Amino acid sequence: MPETPSPTHAGGVVVRHRAGDSLPELLVVTGRRHREHWVLPKGHIDPGEAPEVAAMREVREESGVIADVVARLDDVAVEVGDEHQVVRWYLMEARGQLEDHELREVVWLDAPAALERLSFADARTVAEHALAMLAETSDASL
Repeated sequence: MPETPSPTHAGGVVVRHRAGDSLPELLVVTGRRHREHWVLPKGHIDPGEAPEVAAMREVREESGVIADVVARLDDVAVEVGDEHQVVRWYLMEARGQLEDHELREVVWLDAPAALERLSFADARTVAEHALAMLAETSDASL
């Protein structure tokens, strides 16, 4: 069996629940290079950094959202410009909000609106996997 390449990037499908509403909202942000694109927060894994730590850091830096990893999702290979990336995605739960973050637009959307807003098919696929995982869980904290 071929070895899966090590992840170069990590990111999160971040969910939150509004008070009194069981339906999750998903976090989406504008792209760094192309502000017209809507993406899930992700970024480089620093040398010696665990992928899940990188995912939490990137979510915080890009959106100001403090989130915890709930579960590992998919490793997805993508080409961004001339760079080959292997992104390790995590399902994450928001637990707080900071005021400072990169200058990106940040929105919380219900699942259908978030899936429609995401600019790239691979991000929609990862978000759909996260939503399916949420639907299967019996953990009321999610």
